[in-house]
Amino acid sequence: MSWHGSVTCSHCYERGHNQRGCPKLKAEAAADPSSYAATKLKRQKPRECSYCAGTGHNRRGCADLKSHKRHFVSDLHIWRQGLHKWAESIGLGYGALVRSSVNWRNHRNEHMDGSIAPATLMFVEVEDNEYSSLNHKYATEPGIRMREGLNTEILGGEVTYSGSVRRLSLALPDLPVLAPAEGKDHYGYTRTRSAAEATWNVVSPSPAPGFPASFSSRAQAQEIADAWFQAGKDANTIREFYQLTMEQRKAIKEYLNDSATLHELGARLNPTDDDNSDSNNE
Repeated sequence: MSWHGSVTCSHCYERGHNQRGCPKLKAEAAADPSSYAATKLKRQKPRECSYCAGTGHNRRGCADLKSHKRHFVSDLHIWRQGLHKWAESIGLGYGALVRSSVNWRNHRNEHMDGSIAPATLMFVEVEDNEYSSLNHKYATEPGIRMREGLNTEILGGEVTYSGSVRRLSLALPDLPVLAPAEGKDHYGYTRTRSAAEATWNVVSPSPAPGFPASFSSRAQAQEIADAWFQAGKDANTIREFYQLTMEQRKAIKEYLNDSATLHELGARLNPTDDDNSDSNNE
């Protein structure tokens, strides 16, 4: 693109299009199939989409990407609404105290075995940006382990060089429908999320349970989708795309409408699975 802000064709040198879309080149090639213009046109590599790997279009014009992006926004929005409702129901929010069996270090820099001396944590924030791991992938890939998202401070824990209390990020516990702790992946292998970071409970609820309004807003879902589908060197492709099933969407809507609990909905979606869910997390 030249200094005047418009692309210039390398064949006819007119502005507003490139050689691939040059009407004069196409007209010359059509008029004389043996001409240099026809040869030049044949040498052009077919346009390939960096998202779906299809030819004849690029990422900007990819129909699959546009459709997937709409689904991504819708799924993330409803999933986060469900997670917000769950957080309110158990008292999770700023200032809530959480007990976890994770290993930790106290203010004397001594190692503490969480199975003997559980850590007491204060919930301080939920990650609410375009790179947050708190998304509907928890629902589409049962057993997935993602620690980032729920940030806490360890009470009586190690103090960092900057003078702040050491922080710890928690994973979501076993939440039927929203974030099952066990299930089969795309290859048929059973995956389980059983680490200490995913095993915790609220022992003192927040005075204002729930997450900030922006967390479950459609605008935030759109911002996250814009970042997920953006082009670039490490851009996501159709292989990384994930979406809720129709049954999962319906179940989350029922949960939001108070038609059923997560436990009941999880049993409906997986009628043959053993019921090992912790009802305290509903």
